[in-house]
Amino acid sequence: MKKLLPISFLIAVIIFACTSGKVSNQNLSTVYKRESSLLHPAFAVFHVNDYTSELHFGLLSSELLYTRPQNADVFSANVMISYRLKSSYEAKEIIDSGSVKVNDVYNNNETEKQIIGQVNFKASPGFTYMLQITVRDLNRNQYTTSYINIDKSSNNARQNFLLLSTIANT
Repeated sequence: MKKLLPISFLIAVIIFACTSGKVSNQNLSTVYKRESSLLHPAFAVFHVNDYTSELHFGLLSSELLYTRPQNADVFSANVMISYRLKSSYEAKEIIDSGSVKVNDVYNNNETEKQIIGQVNFKASPGFTYMLQITVRDLNRNQYTTSYINIDKSSNNARQNFLLLSTIANT
């Protein structure tokens, strides 16, 4: 009987150690299947001050669908960039959110160009966050979602520095 007690205790520990109390409701499979998406945006985050940060984005015009509305002379691409700032992947509460619509007009002289811009968001110092960014090509009705870890826990974090070029248009 005394030999069964340690064995049953060991079995109970193994059973309870192998179970998780939390099941994720986030589908992050698109993070690992980037080649399946038609859109491949680039992002960088810069903390302007203690409470304001900038999300810098870049899109390639070759990945967008340019359409011409009826009675219009130009082709244009329409993109919606939306973000949600949360304390973690699993958090339900949204700390900050917003979106910006980007409209680009096709020029026959250009083969491919990079469409760049930025959007500000608010995040308090001393914490880390998760920024969920959705880029949607409105003409094609395709989207991609990206996730960026935001680190405002220290003034020496990488996102507190922004590398700029002195050469125009680069």
